[in-house]
Amino acid sequence: MTKLTYPFTPMPLRYRFNELEPYLSEEVVSTHYEKHYKSYINKLNETLNTFPRYHHWTLYDLILNIYQLPLEIQNQVWVNAGGVYNHELYFATMTPYNQQIKDNLLHKALNNYFGSMEGFEELFKRLTTEFVGSGYVTLVASPFGELRLMTTINQNTPLPYRLFPLLTIDLWEHSYYLQYQNNRKEYVNAWFNLINWEEVSKRYQYLFFRNVNCLKQ
Repeated sequence: MTKLTYPFTPMPLRYRFNELEPYLSEEVVSTHYEKHYKSYINKLNETLNTFPRYHHWTLYDLILNIYQLPLEIQNQVWVNAGGVYNHELYFATMTPYNQQIKDNLLHKALNNYFGSMEGFEELFKRLTTEFVGSGYVTLVASPFGELRLMTTINQNTPLPYRLFPLLTIDLWEHSYYLQYQNNRKEYVNAWFNLINWEEVSKRYQYLFFRNVNCLKQ
């Protein structure tokens, strides 16, 4: 993952640029990672460069405490910290190995809150179809483990709503246009073959068991 505080560094991918083919081409993944994702990191570092008092702040700190920053850098930090966070979640929750959900905890939660896996997929795809502009559709969990789907525009994140992101799809055109042009539906259908359910499960288990332990204290 990225260095936790300034200067932020790129998160290494767990797969090669060409390993998500045929669903995402090498050109799409490399351009997305090398140009778009790294650009957000560079701009965030440039913005914070002359503000050393915030160099110990993590991405979470920057996003959740945006109004504690000087007014002149709030927008740049909001956009670029969000861009880094969203891209890292997107890249981390994809894998070249087609996966089924093995974790009963997550599987039961998805069935409970969406009726079935088919219901989850249907609602997720409907939200991507209805989404206008650039942004993300994200599977999030409340502090109590409740699941829901959330749409966010631009580089906004679910974090200020105290929701924990588990899985996200990037709906900015740069994430698919070189391969799918304006056919977002085809991109979304392809992306479903890349979901890293093991990583999603780990994120959900972390949230669930952390809260269980807190209740015991």
